[in-house]
Amino acid sequence: MANKELTTQTFWESFYARRNRGKNVVGRVLNEKQLCRILNDTLPTGRLNFFEFGCGDSRWLSYFARTFGYQVAGIDYSDKGTSLLKQKLDQLNIKADIYHQDFMDLPDHLLERYDMAASFGVVEHFLDTSDILNHFAKVLKRDGILI
Repeated sequence: MANKELTTQTFWESFYARRNRGKNVVGRVLNEKQLCRILNDTLPTGRLNFFEFGCGDSRWLSYFARTFGYQVAGIDYSDKGTSLLKQKLDQLNIKADIYHQDFMDLPDHLLERYDMAASFGVVEHFLDTSDILNHFAKVLKRDGILI
């Protein structure tokens, strides 16, 4: 059975078109500060591969690249969101593979490729969250970590 989305692509295009571009740093609000402390204390550093689902205009990819030295990538179906993210990463001189497409239709070359994957605001937009998390896990290597 197909998982029901609670938002639409049109919503996200409109969201990114009016988004405040001043909020580019992770850890400015309490929940992000707490999460950063946990991640900083537990995740390894080095040349690991990190993937973000729903990465449109993400602050997190630059955080993982800079803080941990990860090679980063992400996917989002918003053209505006991925364009904003690519601009931001270019300005920060961070190399990333950013895919503009629906993550429900993952291309084969993304499967079982990443050491870590995360989503910071996508799961709650679906009725069956366990189904979405299982889908996210498809990009992970055998011992990969889903954040």
